[in-house]
Amino acid sequence: MIRTLPLLHAYRGLSVIVNVVSKVGPKEANQRDDVFVVRALLRLAATGQNLAAEIGVPDENGRFDATTAFWIFRIQHYYKQQHPAQIVDGVVSPARGATYAHGVAWTIVMLNFLASRNNAVGYKNFMKVASFGLE
Repeated sequence: MIRTLPLLHAYRGLSVIVNVVSKVGPKEANQRDDVFVVRALLRLAATGQNLAAEIGVPDENGRFDATTAFWIFRIQHYYKQQHPAQIVDGVVSPARGATYAHGVAWTIVMLNFLASRNNAVGYKNFMKVASFGLE
């Protein structure tokens, strides 16, 4: 299944993102491929970050766990400081565009941005895989 989403309005230089099909988070269905996407983006986003060395980052597999939950909450909380309308619920929902409120990006869009900024080569390679679908 193709998991890329072209953005009508680019978000911080991104015109296409890797998206999830269903929600990832506590008490969600956590479909294996969706969790894999979130965990892979978290790993790329954590490149070079001090907190990643202290806390650890999720392995690239399809299991939702406490480390994945921590990083989702952490990123949402960080963005809420800049955008008070940011929802902090620990859930990565499928994006239906770059933002869901004025200037407030979907968590999956933020993950794509952080991954592309912190590990451009890894993100580019991941985008190639995601364009053809995950196994």
